[in-house]
Amino acid sequence: MRVSSRFLMEVNAFRKSKYVDRMIHIEYSGRRATQNHVHSDGISQFDLRCVRVKLPSGEDEILVTNLDRKDFPKRDIKEIYRLRWGIETGFNYLKNAVFVEEFVSKTENGLAQDYFVSLLVYNFATCICGSMYPNIPKKENTSTRSIEELPPD
Repeated sequence: MRVSSRFLMEVNAFRKSKYVDRMIHIEYSGRRATQNHVHSDGISQFDLRCVRVKLPSGEDEILVTNLDRKDFPKRDIKEIYRLRWGIETGFNYLKNAVFVEEFVSKTENGLAQDYFVSLLVYNFATCICGSMYPNIPKKENTSTRSIEELPPD
């Protein structure tokens, strides 16, 4: 997945480094969870792989995955991400337009209801907009962050 500069401090350390493809270790303590307003049952530890790709604009993009380096070299990670680009932009819309990550409830059942209602609103809005403007041609992706034409490794 593509991550922002506010993601995890370990990923940000990778972002500031010169590394191109590196495993990082994350230790998520109860204290860290509390600071991030996340429930934790103690220390969680896991490893993530960070991959730096160069966009056509010259900007670096950091991708985080759990896919193994020997089975998925950097060029495969870039291709997988390129194929996922439409999904990524859909999730971005859900997060920033529909606010699917904005929860009111504090219970597990309430959180599930908040989430599914957000998806329902998204689906309704999509259906309504699609029926109101059926003849509008689909807009091509003109984002400068597109990695359709990534340079070879």
